[in-house]
Amino acid sequence: MLGSATFLIYFLLDGVLSQVEAIILLVGFVVYQVYLVRSEKPDEMPTLNEDKVVENLTELSWKDIVIVLIAAAGIFFGAKFTVSSIQDLAIAMDVDKTIISLTVLSLGTTLPELAVSITAARKGHPEIAVGGILGSCIFNAFLVAGVSGAITDITLPKTISNVSISFLLIAAIFFYLISQDKKISKWEGMLFLLFYVVFVLKVSGVL
Repeated sequence: MLGSATFLIYFLLDGVLSQVEAIILLVGFVVYQVYLVRSEKPDEMPTLNEDKVVENLTELSWKDIVIVLIAAAGIFFGAKFTVSSIQDLAIAMDVDKTIISLTVLSLGTTLPELAVSITAARKGHPEIAVGGILGSCIFNAFLVAGVSGAITDITLPKTISNVSISFLLIAAIFFYLISQDKKISKWEGMLFLLFYVVFVLKVSGVL
C-alpha cells in the first residue's frame, strides 16, 4: 500500500498523470498480483486453518455462489444510487465539484468496502477486513488511476494536488507504522477518524 501510494504521489507532484506514468502504475499492479500469488501459502491464511472451513471447501456450494453474486450486485447498485443522490444534493447546494469528489463522492464509493469490512471484523475475520482495506487502496492507486490515465492524461486541480496528496502520504505512512505490531487498537482507529475529519475540514476550507 505504501509503495502504490508513493508511486501515485510522485507521478502527481507536477499536477498531471501522463499516459506513460499510468502504464507504469498498471505494470505495478501486475507485479503486485504476481507477488501475492507466489508469496501466500494456504497454511499462512488464518481462515484456512479452521477445520470447519476446510471441510466445507471439499464441496462447491451453489448457494454461496448465488449469495455472493446477489450481494455484489446489491453493493454495486446501492453504491451507485448513493453516489448519484449525494452528487445531486451537493450540486443543488452549490458546493464546489472538487470538494464533492474529495468528500461525499469518495465516501459514497467507499461505503460498500466499509460495510464488508465491518461485517468481517464483527464475525471474527480480520484478514478479510484488513485485506479489503489494503486491497482497495492498492487497487485504486495502481489499477483505477492506471486505467484512467492510460486513456488520457489527467490534470489535477491545485486543491487536490496540494492538500490531498499530502494527506494521502501521511495516512499511508501512519497506517504502515501502527500496523507493525499486527494490531490496530480502538484508539488508533479513533485517530484515523479524527485524521479524516481534519482532512474534510481542510478541503472544505474550514481550516
